[in-house]
Amino acid sequence: MIAIYEFRKKYNLTQRELADLIGVSDRSIQRYEIENISSKHLNVTLERFEKSAEFRRALMIVNQDRPFVKKLLNQFKLFTDKKTDD
Repeated sequence: MIAIYEFRKKYNLTQRELADLIGVSDRSIQRYEIENISSKHLNVTLERFEKSAEFRRALMIVNQDRPFVKKLLNQFKLFTDKKTDD
């Protein structure tokens, strides 16, 4: 089982950022951490997040309207846009 708090700290994420990234409410993340609730679905999601770049991309696409994901996508765009010299 992956401890959510340790996962967030490993990736330097706030509760809201993690919630945006995986498509749950920040209140859910708070409850999982504070009440030490075990969620098989959440554990599988976090394990797949760590192991699969394809899964991370899929999460970003599914949750692209969430504020933190928008921020990540915009930052990524800065590094992937090709500038044309006229």
